[in-house]
Amino acid sequence: MIYTEIGDKGCNLSGGQKMRISMARAVYSDADIYLLDEPLASLDNDTRNKIMRDCICSELKGKTILLCTHCTEFLPNADRILKLNNERIEFFGSYKEYKNLFLSEENPIEKFQTSEKFFSSNGLSIENPVKESVSSRFIAEEDEEKGHVSKEVFFNYFKILGGVPIIILLSILIFGYCTFSTCSTIYIQSWNK
Repeated sequence: MIYTEIGDKGCNLSGGQKMRISMARAVYSDADIYLLDEPLASLDNDTRNKIMRDCICSELKGKTILLCTHCTEFLPNADRILKLNNERIEFFGSYKEYKNLFLSEENPIEKFQTSEKFFSSNGLSIENPVKESVSSRFIAEEDEEKGHVSKEVFFNYFKILGGVPIIILLSILIFGYCTFSTCSTIYIQSWNK
């Protein structure tokens, strides 16, 4: 048997390892209702498929599961789909209705593609019906300035801190601390005389 030492709050675990431990604890709890918030987010594709197939679709079969996720490839496994947009319900219904409404030719962002495999609730390998557009970018270009820091940066920093009243208060506190520290040192020196 292999034992692994886990640090305080899982400090030596990766995000994916922490997620797998959380899923194992959820399965062992044997609850009737599961609220899963992005349990597949920090996992690679193979591990994600395995957790979906072996854990969510097999071990938790027959349980009520509310799965919040951005992994659209698992939508066919859902009995009902609820799509939110800006805190409003954009769609509620079955996968077939979702596919007809959002995966039509009029919406080029999400197209019906079959390049990746995943596992359905019955354990059979089927093609991935939903895949994100390849052209979408997650990281925007960064702006970089060279040279000295402008005065506006300092003014904005002090404004965020609370403006002039907070700066005056901090100045008084620092001056009071320095005065008290100096006076206490002079008083202690007078004991030696």
